[in-house]
Amino acid sequence: MSSTLGAFTTRAEQSDKRRWTDVDDRSETASDEVESALEAAQLASGEYGIAVAAVLPCFWIYQVVGTELLDTAGDLEKHPYGDWIGMYANPVFAEETKIVRGIVDRAAEGVLELQRQRMRDAFVQASRYEWMFWDAAWRMETWPI
Repeated sequence: MSSTLGAFTTRAEQSDKRRWTDVDDRSETASDEVESALEAAQLASGEYGIAVAAVLPCFWIYQVVGTELLDTAGDLEKHPYGDWIGMYANPVFAEETKIVRGIVDRAAEGVLELQRQRMRDAFVQASRYEWMFWDAAWRMETWPI
């Protein structure tokens, strides 16, 4: 992970903590469950290509959503999610996402079709987890587990 990406991750965590400062009873969120599921999938597979393919949707989807929201967010200083939007709409994060996409592409080169299929499956499943995260937030739901 590059130092730039590490800085983005740290800012995201700090922004999330600030958002919940005034909330007394924060229940476990879908985000926590998605993170746990992705970590378990990556550890279980033990295969580099599958692991990087499973991580890519988080980068790519957040970058696209951040960029799309930037067009309608208005003044980010006044927006409740301005830090988040600014972070993921940042051209530097877009470049980091492009790098991760390249890493996945290179990992898929020269491997058997079965391995590429497993990488695709991991990418699709992780994308579904991302969709579930966004959908749960939209519906203001928590996960029962």
